[in-house]
Order: sequence, then structure tokens, then C-alpha cells
Amino acid sequence: MHSCNYKCAFCGMKVTMSIKQNIVDGAHIKPFAKFSDNRIDNGISLCKNHHWAFDKGLFTIYDNYKIIVSNNFQEESPNSKPMK
Repeated sequence: MHSCNYKCAFCGMKVTMSIKQNIVDGAHIKPFAKFSDNRIDNGISLCKNHHWAFDKGLFTIYDNYKIIVSNNFQEESPNSKPMK
């Protein structure tokens, strides 16, 4: 998260608080439970919404860190930029 300046790699959101808390998570690209890979290049900084969406398979990340969004969901984003 530090190397991404505490911004979501998907939407760029950054929210920090003076008590050293922020809105992004460090997410494993390849699932840790399956690959036991805790290296920094297997991580990506995602906000809470995009971390959830990533874990549910709404988008994936290729080896070159390119983000590919699934067409297999419906979305309404009246106040924000849609994923698709």
C-alpha cells in the first residue's frame, strides 16, 4: 500500500486519517491460501469496494498488472465512475 501511495490501483481513491488509517487494503493477486505467495509483486492496493469486487471475480489482473473487467455483472453507479 505504501508503494502505491495508499491509493486504490483501480479507481485512484485515497482517504487517510491522522491516526494512520486509510481506506485501501493490500490484496493478493494470486490467492495466498493457494499459492502462499506474500511477495510484494503479488500484491495490489485496492479500496474496500474494489477489493471485494476483485475477490468476487468482477475483475482480474494479468501478470503485467493490466486490469480486465468481467462482463458478467450489472452495475448502477449514479454518483461515481462505473467499473465497465
